[in-house]
Amino acid sequence: MAYTLQWKETGLIREFSGLIDAVEALNANLELHKHKRFDDLNYIINDFTRVTEVTISADQTQAYATSDDMVSLTKGELKIALLVTDELRPLALAYQQQMIDSSFSCQIFATMADAEVWCLASE
Repeated sequence: MAYTLQWKETGLIREFSGLIDAVEALNANLELHKHKRFDDLNYIINDFTRVTEVTISADQTQAYATSDDMVSLTKGELKIALLVTDELRPLALAYQQQMIDSSFSCQIFATMADAEVWCLASE
């Protein structure tokens, strides 16, 4: 799994490509949580539109939600936008459902423009 980071003034765009597996996706989140700029983020747009293969089940999204929920206890509010294709929508929905009671807000989008509007609203 490859991904790039585009740091913005108050946010981050992570663009994923290629094959995504559960371990690599969790490690990408853990690395981000440790990054010195993480505490200053108001939003993250996770762009999965260039992903070619996924070996993650909806059940495995619980690990991501659990780690994000634990981090949210000290981080506070954060908007997480998931930019996904139709193929990845079930995984995104599973993660979103698991984050309902978190201080991290999660929304799913089909376009970058819509994700950016939501992320920048009320900033």
